[in-house]
Order: sequence, then C-alpha cells, then structure tokens
Amino acid sequence: MLTSSTIQEAEATIQDDEDDYKAGEWVLVQYEGKYYPGEVMGKEGDSYCVNVMIPAGKNWRWPQNHFQILYEKENIVKKLGLPLVVNSRNHFCFDVTISVLKPVLDMY
Repeated sequence: MLTSSTIQEAEATIQDDEDDYKAGEWVLVQYEGKYYPGEVMGKEGDSYCVNVMIPAGKNWRWPQNHFQILYEKENIVKKLGLPLVVNSRNHFCFDVTISVLKPVLDMY
C-alpha cells in the first residue's frame, strides 16, 4: 500500500537531471507504458541505445535475445545504480524498487 510518505520518497528518487548518459551506465526506461531497467550501450544522435532486462517475478533478468532499443532522452526516466545478483538463476535487483516507483511515475 502506498502511503503519502512512500509517494514522497518515490518522487524524490525519480528526480533525474542528467544531461547525458554514457555507455555502461544503468537507466530506467519507459517503453509502451511499462518500465524497464537497462544498460546504456551508446548514443546515436539524440537517442540512446539501451540493452533492457525483462521482469522475473519481483526481480529482473536478461532475455534470451538481448533487446538493444533506441530510446529518446525523454523516455529515460532515471539513472540506476548497478544491479545486484539475487540468485543462481541470474536474477537481478536494483537500488530502487521499480514496482514502488511505477504508481508515482504514472502520475507524470
């Protein structure tokens, strides 16, 4: 359940005033109304090539075929910290719980 303090904390974590993202950095992207973590692979013009993960329960994993998709800067929501391996099946988690941020992100 989201409380007003949870929402305030989540809003504070999505403040991202990055002017540029570099290869190797991790970001949260929005694609077709959903949010995905991914690694920036490079920049092409005003867009960024991001290799995104897919959901694995409450965690994330690499898909069998990597999805390197070009995202415009406005679809990059925030910079993330490095993912942490959470089990032997190569599932990962991040420093921010994306599912907690989703209701707040949807308000914008």
